[in-house]
Amino acid sequence: MEPISPGRIWSRRAIYVCVALVILFTQLLPLDTAPRGWAAPDMLLCVTLAWSIRWPRYVPMLLVAGVALIADLLLQRPPGLMALLVVIASEYLKNHATGPNQAGLTVEWITVSLVMGAIFLAYRLVLGILGIGQAQVSLMLTQIVGTMLVYPLVAVLSRLALGAPAPIGGDPDGRGGRA
Repeated sequence: MEPISPGRIWSRRAIYVCVALVILFTQLLPLDTAPRGWAAPDMLLCVTLAWSIRWPRYVPMLLVAGVALIADLLLQRPPGLMALLVVIASEYLKNHATGPNQAGLTVEWITVSLVMGAIFLAYRLVLGILGIGQAQVSLMLTQIVGTMLVYPLVAVLSRLALGAPAPIGGDPDGRGGRA
């Protein structure tokens, strides 16, 4: 397998930022002003984790941190808390999880779902400890379940858009090194 060119890496990083901005833009659009009884899935989290496990070179830690911090600021969440949790989760998936080349989509889905659950639980726990107002538990649960259910679709669409995932750890030449 030939090495990935720097131009391709940077273009995919730009695509990630553009996808993130489109997701944030659609979340900020006032399409429905009436309160809903359910929360939409966190698509940005799905995209970030799918790319982290499948294409670790395309989503370096500082890029994930920057995008997640911008999301925190635009979505009026406590600045840095969700960004920190997303960075920890994406780095965990890059370094410890079995990727799509060794395990099927089901194992990847279960792994990512457990990581998503840990993110939402830690987020809610920290907000509770600090005494910051939170959404109802039912809204949080609908968001968690929706995010977990939509992950396979995001993973498949990402694969169709970007091609086959790189070998585990982002090693393009099979020698065991990371980018």
